[in-house]
Amino acid sequence: MILVFYIEGIMIMTKLLLIRHGEPTYEEVIKRKYRGQGLELGPLSSVGIEQAKKVSKDKRLKGAQIIISSPYTRAMQTAAIISRELDLDIVVENDIHEWIPDLTFSNQTMEESYKATRELTKYKGEHPQDMHCNWEPISAVANRAISCLKKYLDYEKIIVVCHGVVIRQFQFKYNIDYCEVTEVDFDENFEWKGWSSDLVKKAYFGKFENEDLILDVFNNHYKDKDIDDAKIRFFNENEKEYLMVGMGIRDDEKYQPRIRIKLKKDSSIMNIELLYEENQWIGTKTIDEIKTDIVLKKV
Repeated sequence: MILVFYIEGIMIMTKLLLIRHGEPTYEEVIKRKYRGQGLELGPLSSVGIEQAKKVSKDKRLKGAQIIISSPYTRAMQTAAIISRELDLDIVVENDIHEWIPDLTFSNQTMEESYKATRELTKYKGEHPQDMHCNWEPISAVANRAISCLKKYLDYEKIIVVCHGVVIRQFQFKYNIDYCEVTEVDFDENFEWKGWSSDLVKKAYFGKFENEDLILDVFNNHYKDKDIDDAKIRFFNENEKEYLMVGMGIRDDEKYQPRIRIKLKKDSSIMNIELLYEENQWIGTKTIDEIKTDIVLKKV
């Protein structure tokens, strides 16, 4: 199993197969009024179990030598399903656990966790000097996770079952689906690239035509809502789509209002879909229609 890291001056990488856990359910922990880390005891839903079974058969996992899992229930259950299919040992590593919204472990509701998430985003992952925060800085998440996995550089290929926030510290993706596989070449020189939202435009696109207009549309539509961190984020490269997302709370639940921007092949904007409600896209408008709306509203 041990690799020689240098072969004629060439560094050999360890392949990380980072897998987000399957869909969890928190119905039981909420019913029992668990708080703090007790909120993390939710198991996989029936959908999550099927997602884990499906990913366990993914051809990219072939040849992996070990499974490293977060200690959280949803991750360990996902890892166990994969382990059963691949007949691999599981090592549980505390340092690849989920981001902690309250380091005092006294948070009592999901709403408190969502509030911490909004603060995390607002301050780009780090505590402001003049403000006391209980949430874990994102740099701490990156440092503990990267240091942890460097212990496994003797392996050629490892499966790591963990969480979206952790995975983003290795490779930025805004959307990481349940049981999605993210492949990363990893070695002793691997370094964290910083707060992920700062990388979005740099990594995927520059300022494009009508961007300011789209921001105007978004902010105007949601001006009466409690929305933080509204910005354009890369969504689907193959389909030439971009997604603008904000963060808010509605009816005590996390709410992500958004608009979807569809581009033509020449990267000019073809149309914009507005009003994400109840998991449905409603209404499609062209740029000319949007401009007309803006003019009418200003009048």
